[in-house]
Amino acid sequence: MKMAWSGLLLGLSTISTAAVASDSPAVQETQKAKFDISVSTLEPASPVLQQLATQLASGATTDAFWQARQQEGTPLVEPFDSHHKRVTFLWRGAQKNVYLIGSPAGEQDPLFRLAGSDVWFRSYVVPADTLMQYKLAPDVPWVNGSAREQQRAIMLSGQADPLNPETQHPGDDRRKRYSLLALDPARYCTLSRMNKPIRYGQLTRHQLDSDFLGNTREIKIYRPRVPQPARWTLLLFDGKEYQDDYHVANVLDDLIARHVLPPINVVFIDALDHARRSAELPPNPHFADFMAHELLPWLHRQGLNMQRQKTVLAGSSYGGLASAWVALRYPRLFGNVLSLSGSYWWAPKGEAPGWLTREYQQAPRYPVRFWLQAGIFETRGPGGGNYPNTRAFEQVLREKGYRVSFHSSSSGHDYAAWCEALVDGMRDFTGLVRQ
Repeated sequence: MKMAWSGLLLGLSTISTAAVASDSPAVQETQKAKFDISVSTLEPASPVLQQLATQLASGATTDAFWQARQQEGTPLVEPFDSHHKRVTFLWRGAQKNVYLIGSPAGEQDPLFRLAGSDVWFRSYVVPADTLMQYKLAPDVPWVNGSAREQQRAIMLSGQADPLNPETQHPGDDRRKRYSLLALDPARYCTLSRMNKPIRYGQLTRHQLDSDFLGNTREIKIYRPRVPQPARWTLLLFDGKEYQDDYHVANVLDDLIARHVLPPINVVFIDALDHARRSAELPPNPHFADFMAHELLPWLHRQGLNMQRQKTVLAGSSYGGLASAWVALRYPRLFGNVLSLSGSYWWAPKGEAPGWLTREYQQAPRYPVRFWLQAGIFETRGPGGGNYPNTRAFEQVLREKGYRVSFHSSSSGHDYAAWCEALVDGMRDFTGLVRQ
């Protein structure tokens, strides 16, 4: 029998940064000692690490262990039961601490040192189809400031796992490199597919001015080369990240050529920067007006003949929220919403979480279809996190009579899972049976 997820995560004691700020020097020293956890130990649950601990107690070194990891790669994956694996994240040789960024617990979790050796570890029991990105942050400096500043120091220290061959962002910028844990090898968005050139379509870059928003952004358009114009159009928020970092057009180009997807136009909508993204994507009437009265007419002038029932609004996090918001404002223009880890906990300042869910509850039912995704690791944050808030949004839509489906994934809040869900969602919308 498949075990409930809530009982699976190993109950390791987490050294939280939530209380690191204090004016008292004595308290600061205590918190710093907790932060620098080089002397912290934990009995490992991993059989491989248990054996290593026994060998270390007999005077052995860790050389053979690390040679094996070099050959097999990391994290260390071991059997647990028919539906789950034990995954152990590892780091070699830090002096004071190591943190896991993007853990299955949804936190910046500390690793533990094995018997004073150069082995740092932390284990989780996860579903056997887990797909997630992560970083490791060794020897994070102590910041004598707020909890947020300490968390930022952890993020800035993050880097790809040097023994994991699956790196999501090849390149020189260490801050943009994530490692990938993919327990199920059957995936659409593989590194090889991302790195393929676009051969069966064309990607063009444009600049679009907005009077509603008072700014200019890049719009990329992917069009497949087919005898007849593609009937489906995907409007995708955070377009710079999806294309420049994850090469989604390259992936879709290959999948369309292999008939995994029908011909689809893709419009990548840039979010400009963090500040403007945070102002525009959460429910903003001016942004919805931009989509309806500026972007759509401009796309028609570019030769995209769009029909509402074959137009899909899509995005992740705030982008998922924006997709549902724009469809609520203009349901006669946008007929489909593909929401990935949508931030349905969002609310204006001073209001309870779930503002957009309540708006849908109070509004008439419109002719819009919904395909919702969220990761089971997304259970922290306002209102309980993205996963429970997406389920609550789905329930309201279902009660209102909308055509809606919810798709959980064994993942966290990251692009690796969103890329897979994007393909699955478009296959469902276009009427293809999933592979």
